[in-house]
Amino acid sequence: MTSSMGLEALTYFRQHHRAVPVIVITGDPGHERAQKARAAGAFDVLAKPFGMATLQSLVAQAMRVAPHT
Repeated sequence: MTSSMGLEALTYFRQHHRAVPVIVITGDPGHERAQKARAAGAFDVLAKPFGMATLQSLVAQAMRVAPHT
């Protein structure tokens, strides 16, 4: 998936599921792309490679801000 497709998917998801935090995982952690993803509504951007502890911590943070039903 190209980065523009990823941003399009993120934008679509944000429009339909505003309250759900989205973590973007990327192999190209350039500052500009991360900034665009955050501007499009990403909760955070995680660059590959990453450790499981990092992912678990980020998911836990996202879960704390997610609405509970």
